Amino acid sequence: MPLDLGFCWLMVLLRATGMVALLPTLAGRALPPTVRVGLAVLLAVLLYGIVPHRAIPEVMSSLVAAAVGEVVLGLAMGFIGRLAFSAV
Repeated sequence: MPLDLGFCWLMVLLRATGMVALLPTLAGRALPPTVRVGLAVLLAVLLYGIVPHRAIPEVMSSLVAAAVGEVVLGLAMGFIGRLAFSAV
């Protein structure tokens, strides 16, 4: 696999991990961490094909900033999902 495709998959995985980290509980019980990791990897594999591929940033700080941005965006999406599905 070319390096830029691996970078794109990693960014999708980071966003999915942030989103799955804040998933609401199912039937009042939290999901085990292994199930959450598996779900994040499954989402990354399924959604990888529809994400446009970009070149890898050459500067390490840009790479770290992109990774942090993906995690923060995933956490925000998970938080919105938790708010939408939580019983008030």
